[in-house]
Amino acid sequence: MPPHDASITRIAPLGWSGLSDADTFYPDDLPGDWRLTYFANAFGAVLLPVEQWTAAGPDAAAWRDDVHGGFRFYLEDAPDRRAALAALSSGLGDALDAVIGTLRGGAGVRSCHAPGIPDGPAIGYAVAAPDSARGDLRAARRWLQGLAAEHRAPPRLVILARPTAHELSAWHQLVALLGLGP
Repeated sequence: MPPHDASITRIAPLGWSGLSDADTFYPDDLPGDWRLTYFANAFGAVLLPVEQWTAAGPDAAAWRDDVHGGFRFYLEDAPDRRAALAALSSGLGDALDAVIGTLRGGAGVRSCHAPGIPDGPAIGYAVAAPDSARGDLRAARRWLQGLAAEHRAPPRLVILARPTAHELSAWHQLVALLGLGP
């Protein structure tokens, strides 16, 4: 599987239901199994916590068919579930950009690993956006530029905790304007 461009920063919430305004973002009459496709039509990536991808079991590989070719999945690593992780990685194919370190422990930098090689060398890093930068795009710009300088590369993934659809869209526009995004 060819690696994706490490210079691209993607923005993602935890799961496609991880929007704080999910009740108003998704139409009332939208079937639950269409939510991923609806989300993918508006946004470019999602981070799936262990609980979400393991709960879906083998059916999770079908998620690849529910999204467009440019959409990317990120999976939280589960060292105790490596067989399931490997199967899902294979099923998602090139729609899976990276496996990231565990989300336990709150904020901080997490390593990103190539799909199928979660114990291999890091191919980038993921980081949760600070709450102070979520609603202030100038602060977000300074924070992103500071990260890139500190790590000598921009983050591969920025995780937004429970953003609104508007915040997620604004962050996508910000990384594009900074020349970091797809």
